[in-house]
Amino acid sequence: MKKNWLLLVILFSLFFISSPIGISQVNATVLDDFNRPNGSIGGNWTVQSGSFNIVSNAVQGGPSALATYNSLSSNVLEADVTSTGTSIQYEALVLAYANLDNNIFIKVQTQGGGTTFTNAACYQGNNGSTSTFGLGFFNLTAAFTTAHMRAAYDPGTSSVTITFSNIDGGSGTQQYVCTGAPSTGGSGVGIGAYNIASGTLDNFAADVVAPNTVTSVPTLTEWGMIVFIFFAGLGSVYYLRRQRRVKS
Repeated sequence: MKKNWLLLVILFSLFFISSPIGISQVNATVLDDFNRPNGSIGGNWTVQSGSFNIVSNAVQGGPSALATYNSLSSNVLEADVTSTGTSIQYEALVLAYANLDNNIFIKVQTQGGGTTFTNAACYQGNNGSTSTFGLGFFNLTAAFTTAHMRAAYDPGTSSVTITFSNIDGGSGTQQYVCTGAPSTGGSGVGIGAYNIASGTLDNFAADVVAPNTVTSVPTLTEWGMIVFIFFAGLGSVYYLRRQRRVKS
């Protein structure tokens, strides 16, 4: 009975230690909230095309503007996007940036003089300067004025998942997947915009992990081995003592 109990303790400990319970995942970190005086974008940005201005603690860009965030690589970007006015406008998140023609360019856009975002696109290059992929230029399932936009690039499946949440301040969500994402040879990230006088982007964020971080804490597999060896040792001691009692 004691032997069975000990075996159950070992198995339970291994399961618990190697389970993902309590493991924290990397969350998007806001890198720029644009809360600074009106003027050029400044900050940690390099403007690659067009220009960007801070307007009322958000950013506007154009014409066909693109800026990259310095010294950052990430496969997931987020931002708050808002349509303002009736002119054609788009806001974009840029992944895998190598140069203006080689990047993954994900945008949401107004169309036909309306005041709401009605379309989105999956492009290679600044506003599709090279090609389209996946859904290309497509209609949204429902138009909106403002939303939290997330673009997640998976190099393993060559796909980009686009998620719009907090739509018009509510709980609505829209999600789209663009397959066939190109290999651009780059890893930079940034933003894009079309109309310097319309549309805003705010709270630029990315999923980031500090590079070259070394930790002395054992990994889950190592912890599992430590617990297994500990209880296996206890089991061996128990077995030897039991054998001695039987012989005596």
